[in-house]
Amino acid sequence: SAGWEEERAYPKSPADGDGQPARVMVFAAPARFYRVEAKAAPNSCGDMQPGFTLQTGSGVEMEQLAHAMARAIAEGMLGIHEQEDLG
Repeated sequence: SAGWEEERAYPKSPADGDGQPARVMVFAAPARFYRVEAKAAPNSCGDMQPGFTLQTGSGVEMEQLAHAMARAIAEGMLGIHEQEDLG
């Protein structure tokens, strides 16, 4: 493999305005490592949510985790907040 390749894209859920488009990337070296990339998108209030990237180790459990996180991001059920946003 020449580097990170898209394994699957998860579009923002039309049923939930808080979701963000996400995709799972894979790097085979020869173990398969996973990266979840979330694109910046507005939430249901119109506030822009920043994009972010999460990365896992290798193995079947990490592949399942990466896809579960990407689905949750696309459905608005998982996101990242800066420390100062927590009050």
